[in-house]
Amino acid sequence: MNVLVMSIKPPYAEAIYSGAKHFEFRKKPPTNLKAVYLVYESAPVSKLTGTVMFCGSFTVRAGMMVEFISRLMKVNKTLAREMMGISEKELIAYAGGPNNLVTALMVANAERDSHYEQYRIRPPQNWGTIRAIREGVENGH
Repeated sequence: MNVLVMSIKPPYAEAIYSGAKHFEFRKKPPTNLKAVYLVYESAPVSKLTGTVMFCGSFTVRAGMMVEFISRLMKVNKTLAREMMGISEKELIAYAGGPNNLVTALMVANAERDSHYEQYRIRPPQNWGTIRAIREGVENGH
């Protein structure tokens, strides 16, 4: 069985787990948004830390993201910026310019779970799948 894994930088993962960040941004969206993803926090954490589920996505030019989220969520632009969990400047830099497209993944549920920390995986660069191994198999039992 394959398990979906998404790599997220530690500050953004923490903001998602705490409920402060409502959107995760990707240049290339995952193909299965309604599935549960394991969260792999990149360095310096470098381990699986929990799960996240996404309820939808949309692709918008980076420079228009705040306005789009404001209209979508029916909030003012200040609150839209807070919900993004990343500054406009950082998002535009990530996209490579204001006119480049970025996909926003709407977080439906995220939960930190230390149970996953025991599993060592090769981290995905963005998102991907890993083969699930039953407990004990990796130790030769």
